[in-house]
Amino acid sequence: MRYVHWSKKGRGLRWWARLGRVKLHVELAWLNSSCGFSFVYDDEYGWGGSLSVPGILSIWMFANGMLPGLPRDREVSLRIFSGAIWWSVWRDWRDGWSRDVPRWRDGNFNFVDFLLGDAKYSTRDIEAREIVVPMPEKSYAATAKLFESTWKRPRWPARKLLRVQIDVPEGIPMEGKGENSWDCGTDATFGITCPANSIAKGVGELVGSALHDRVRYGGWADWTWTKAARP
Repeated sequence: MRYVHWSKKGRGLRWWARLGRVKLHVELAWLNSSCGFSFVYDDEYGWGGSLSVPGILSIWMFANGMLPGLPRDREVSLRIFSGAIWWSVWRDWRDGWSRDVPRWRDGNFNFVDFLLGDAKYSTRDIEAREIVVPMPEKSYAATAKLFESTWKRPRWPARKLLRVQIDVPEGIPMEGKGENSWDCGTDATFGITCPANSIAKGVGELVGSALHDRVRYGGWADWTWTKAARP
């Protein structure tokens, strides 16, 4: 054995070692919400697999340098999430869905859809008009729409929700998050779609969201767009 390392972060543990030419990588996470198993080749870690038991433990184990005769980029997996069971049988994990691949090799079965029927989404417009969005530096011209969203399954009562959609063509300026090269510097929000029972409440949600982001990413305690004027 050449080396062994481990680290702990939050509700997880990482452990890796090297045994001759073989590199081992193990990750544990507890109190998880996932369920299923997989056997897959990863370009960074090599061949490995995972097993997850909801609310108890998830484990990932990879070994780089083993099983050299097997084809790369293949996956065997069975997972349960989003109310469905998903499977993949010896497929290239980089390939997307294709109608040419048999369903037994790459498919899913949704228990909720099977029992209650497929959900259908529809909308009904209630009100639409031009508005202004008041910000500390000025008001921005915008268009707003109040509408009702409905999700209906054949064997279940419909779920309805009032929402507001606001579009601001000029954009309300703010600072980018600065987490990536493409979101550094000045940014803008061009609208919002949110649960609200009136256009006025939707405007309030947009203003509150814009001011919150200005303070969070720009550091202006007064919420105003004054960075350009500062030395």
